[in-house]
Amino acid sequence: MPAPAKPPDGVELKVPADDIRFSGVKLRFLLGLLEAIEPHPVLHRTTGDLVSHLVRPLTAEPRCRLLDLVPHEHRGQPHHYVCHAWSCSARELLQTLKREMTPPAPPKPPPFALSKPAPGRGPKTAAAAGDSAADDAAALAAMLGSPDAVWAHYDMLNQKYQEELSKALDQVVWIDFVCHNQNQHAAAKKDYGRVAKTVVGCGSTVLLLDPQLTPLSRTWCLFEVMHCLRCKRHLKVFRVDAAAREAEANAVGFPGLGGGGGGGGGRAGGGGGPKGGGGGGGGGNGGGGPDDKEWEKAVESVNVEASRASSEQDRVGILQEILNTVGLAYVNDTIRNALRLSNADRARQLALRREQLRTTMDLLAPDPREIGTEEYEDNLAKCKEHLQEVLEQFYPEDIMRCIIPKDYVSDSARVWDFLGIFAEILERELFREDAKALRAMAWLLFKRHSKRYIEVLYCKELENWLADSLEHDRKFRRVQAKLKHDAMKKWS
Repeated sequence: MPAPAKPPDGVELKVPADDIRFSGVKLRFLLGLLEAIEPHPVLHRTTGDLVSHLVRPLTAEPRCRLLDLVPHEHRGQPHHYVCHAWSCSARELLQTLKREMTPPAPPKPPPFALSKPAPGRGPKTAAAAGDSAADDAAALAAMLGSPDAVWAHYDMLNQKYQEELSKALDQVVWIDFVCHNQNQHAAAKKDYGRVAKTVVGCGSTVLLLDPQLTPLSRTWCLFEVMHCLRCKRHLKVFRVDAAAREAEANAVGFPGLGGGGGGGGGRAGGGGGPKGGGGGGGGGNGGGGPDDKEWEKAVESVNVEASRASSEQDRVGILQEILNTVGLAYVNDTIRNALRLSNADRARQLALRREQLRTTMDLLAPDPREIGTEEYEDNLAKCKEHLQEVLEQFYPEDIMRCIIPKDYVSDSARVWDFLGIFAEILERELFREDAKALRAMAWLLFKRHSKRYIEVLYCKELENWLADSLEHDRKFRRVQAKLKHDAMKKWS
């Protein structure tokens, strides 16, 4: 594969800071940052301390994101949106990502097993281990065929682990203190709509919960969780617990980065100051944490209106944004329902929804050449039933807007209606370009294969003409009234 073309010397490519395709950082860099801050407790007491003592000093002069100082080979389009509370330890946050997003180390060879043979030498037995250990080693060797097979088996496991580890370290995440500019003025106007764009641009959202479950009571966190759930993204919950912290101390090391790391981040469209909590993820029983009763109590008490934020301006702005869009009750109910499920349950639900939509589209088969055939008629009948089930199961709030009529004037009208419903679903999940293309295809099919399109087009034109006429009439009447008022005032 040829190397990608590079710009000429002296030419710098300007990449917009809000371009989601270049706004993520690889897990490899974050684990290198973890190794760099580990010897310095002052840097990782909280994420806010990390930003204050490391990120802002590194980025203060250029007034940029930490991401802008990261080598290009450690950047890319993010696959995971990381949501967390700034009051949580940065070290524990990064260790949890390391534990949950990288494969477990392979099993080690038994301590009593034969030493790995050197070239030209036979295997060396562990005589000091006693007869029992020697018998176990012999049994293992017999099971695998020979001592060489034992080592080949463990070498194969280690090689597979290294391949999986390399892929895991190349995962790209969006995390605020790296990917958002922390040098913005706290009083700057926030663009809360950018949160939705960033969450949707990532394939999944990871909610990192500390032992106190702080993110469940933070306004920013619940706001981001709401966007993740509303846009039908994959939700995961990772928890920090003491047992995991102890296990991390003995875990295998990961390759770090030379030359240290920087800071960066903040909210998508948020301010630079420390905030109480990060954004969305989707509930579940990931990792260790509080007991079941405490977890259930925390989930049932989720209330975005009673949540807190480090900036009252942010809190008021987010609540106003929610009131203007979906409403507080929708946010509370949606988050509670999602957090009652485990990570595995949510993954299965997401896979099922995608599979059912794919099945519906296959049944629909919007090929103009097939419209009107007997086979296509059967497919449309199956598609109607299947689409109805998908809407009832996954889009209950949209079912009233996506009513499927009992009868259609033609097969093409039925296809048009189904494609229109799919377009509404895509637009609901913020895939606006796909929705626009689907609507264009629906109209093209209807226009080519239905004699009624002229009547529909005429009705649309007539409706537009009437609307324009009424508006023109209203403007004319307002002008006449104003002229009459001015004349009476002038001569009175």
